[in-house]
Amino acid sequence: MAEVKKKNFFKGVIGEFKKIIWPSFPTLMKQTLTVVLVSSVVGSIVALIDFGYSQGLVVLIK
Repeated sequence: MAEVKKKNFFKGVIGEFKKIIWPSFPTLMKQTLTVVLVSSVVGSIVALIDFGYSQGLVVLIK
């Protein structure tokens, strides 16, 4: 019984995998660059806010 379920599961996975439309290389590179740039900008903003809060706490504690 379990073997039949496993076979059906993997047949379903293979069927769904065949439906995937993979992006072209230029599209993939453009999207990757966008993700890296946006992540860097957001990370920088968070780092600046964190630095500002930590410096503000230092001033308040002194």
